Amino acid sequence: MAVPVKSGSTFAVGTPVVLFDTHERDGTPYDVRPDGQRFLIERALDEHATLPMNICLNWLASMKK
Repeated sequence: MAVPVKSGSTFAVGTPVVLFDTHERDGTPYDVRPDGQRFLIERALDEHATLPMNICLNWLASMKK
């Protein structure tokens, strides 16, 4: 969320607006850089998409070659 702020002889705040649609889950699905200029946000690309899974069997034998 972001809120516009006016300062000076008086202090006033505006209406909050949503910056990102994060589909927040339990925990903290985001992090902020120390300089406050960028965000890293965890998001699902597509709820119905399937991703390939690679399984490597007997990988230790491959390491000996």
